[in-house]
Amino acid sequence: MGERRGERDADVNPPRPRDAEKAEAHFSDPITSSIASASPDSIMLLDREGRIRFINHPAPTLTNEQVLGTSVYDYVSADQHAAMRACFEYVLATGQPSRYDNVFRPPDEPASFWESRVGAVKEGGAITGLVVIASNVTERRGAAADRDLFFKLSLDLYCVADPRGFFRRVNPAFERTLGWSEAELLSQPFLEYVHEEDRERTVAPCSSSVRARTSSTSSTGIAARTAPTSSCRGAARAIPRRR
Repeated sequence: MGERRGERDADVNPPRPRDAEKAEAHFSDPITSSIASASPDSIMLLDREGRIRFINHPAPTLTNEQVLGTSVYDYVSADQHAAMRACFEYVLATGQPSRYDNVFRPPDEPASFWESRVGAVKEGGAITGLVVIASNVTERRGAAADRDLFFKLSLDLYCVADPRGFFRRVNPAFERTLGWSEAELLSQPFLEYVHEEDRERTVAPCSSSVRARTSSTSSTGIAARTAPTSSCRGAARAIPRRR
């Protein structure tokens, strides 16, 4: 949980709707309760109005009693409400899962980044609430930022290509070395930039990497826009598809 605007009086909690009581029963059995308690993620059960009916890990400065019955919107800045509300409304209307991102900025502490997955809680075919599983992705985002910085500043040519043979991403070294813009490089198959005599020996190692999910190397002549063909020695590795 993130920043809180101050403590609430003990009698602030609104009456518990019947559909919220039914939904909360999903976390009342010992096994489910144990899983929720041991989970490193924040798990919340919301009623249809966005009030918190269950939470496994409230913020360190808050107790369960202070949090239960309050609105989930109370814990994030107003500029994030629209994305959350749109996600909740979609899940309530369709029953399909969705997700949203939050940034928490507690006073005198570094900001943290959270990724929340939202699913419908159903009782007798009716959607009675929402379950929200939020993961702290601050460290992951920091690592991704470091990788992006390395990718951008490297003097070597780094790229990501798809199975159709198109570049999906190239680093700035491509344009500095070859003279082709990123838009041009992404607009056609990368073999168009490989010297015709080298295309077969460029494709073979790439195909082998995809099949075996290993690394491969090859020497390739790459056409530069403003200079003679450049000779490059490259390494390829398959990236497993995310499921």
